[in-house]
Amino acid sequence: MNSITQQTTDKQEQKKLVKFFNLQFRKMMEQCHKKCITTKNKGKLGIAEKACTDRCVIKYIQTTAYVNELLNSFSQEVDQTLQTQQSQQK
Repeated sequence: MNSITQQTTDKQEQKKLVKFFNLQFRKMMEQCHKKCITTKNKGKLGIAEKACTDRCVIKYIQTTAYVNELLNSFSQEVDQTLQTQQSQQK
């Protein structure tokens, strides 16, 4: 692959990553807002709302990281199984 093709591929991957993170951020904000924000005062959160939002964001990030670890582990196991099967077929 030449450098121009590689740069194009890298930019495409970066765009996909940005879209993915934006989507995750929006989901987190929607879920935490729905769960924690009970008042209609725009611009000011109560103490309980702030605490709830902090906890919600932390839990969301921790859960997302945990699920990603599980998926990566599963993906590696599948890759190893496929490699083993391919080597046995040769």
